[in-house]
Amino acid sequence: MNADLVRQTSEQDLLWSARQRFGEQLVRRALAADVYIFAKHYQGMLPPPPPGVGPDWTYPDPPAAVLFVENGTWLFAVPGGVRQARPDKVREIREVLSGQKFWNEPVWAPPGCTDAGASLLMLKIPGRPEVVRSANCGATGGSEAIVFRALEA
Repeated sequence: MNADLVRQTSEQDLLWSARQRFGEQLVRRALAADVYIFAKHYQGMLPPPPPGVGPDWTYPDPPAAVLFVENGTWLFAVPGGVRQARPDKVREIREVLSGQKFWNEPVWAPPGCTDAGASLLMLKIPGRPEVVRSANCGATGGSEAIVFRALEA
């Protein structure tokens, strides 16, 4: 798959989801920060709908998160605003970012299984180029690790 296309579609998906969930103002605030993380996880093969749901039932939106640093504090987007991010999750994210292995990962990690789940990541930290990646199911690298920690922050 073309790395530029993966980067472009992943970035569009992440920003669209963030705008829908948290609003344009918060997305602009996060993008203006020196450090930000946009994360989203698509579950692979979805289970059947729960028993007894009506014909208009839909699966919930995939989990997504926006984290950014303001005045030295890591913030986590919530509907209507922000709260301080969990320090243990921030520490785990920093650990992943401190290793060279993360920085050597490809833009797109091909699927390691057949259910086609995916984790999308966009991040910026000082001194490094912006990262936009898609890690498909079965990927166990730093990108996937950051996505899951960001969702839990």
